[in-house]
Order: sequence, then structure tokens, then C-alpha cells
Amino acid sequence: PPSKLQVTFEAIAAPEVARARGTVRMKSANGFYLIEAIDARRSLVQYELDADPAGALPAWLIAMQSTRNPFQTVAGLRRRLNETRGQYRAQISRFPH
Repeated sequence: PPSKLQVTFEAIAAPEVARARGTVRMKSANGFYLIEAIDARRSLVQYELDADPAGALPAWLIAMQSTRNPFQTVAGLRRRLNETRGQYRAQISRFPH
């Protein structure tokens, strides 16, 4: 049977963290990754994000990032998985199978 893992996330307010110059803080952001094993070497990844970037950002820029961001995120996840392969076996083993 296929194995599935869902990881949810939600932005939290962090007023104690200084905002970088020229940036806009997200008013809200939450979503999830749903990762499902297809076979021993392949996985299906569903990524969903509901976000309000606030600020005076043009609609074309938001639309462009909405299209690019999921691919960049999954590519970064793949890179990170390759870099850390095997390092978290003890932590992963605590999750129910």
C-alpha cells in the first residue's frame, strides 16, 4: 500500500525578528505538503499554499510567484533531501508507519 505523509504549516507573527529592508511580511500564509510514495524511487508531492502577501504588490508579480514558487519549493526540497539523506533516521522512525 502507498505510504503518505502530510506536513502542514502556518505563518506566525514574529515581531521580535527585524524585517529586512525592502521586504514585505506575509499577512497570512498556511498550507501543506502531501507526499505519497509511488514506488521505491518515486514520490508524488502535492503542495498547497494560501497566502496574503499584503503590501502594495502588483497583481502580475503575485501571479508570477504563485506559478514559480511551488516548483522552486519542491526543487529545494529535493536538493535538501539529497544533502541530508540518512541523517534523520532516528527522528523519522518515531513516526507511525
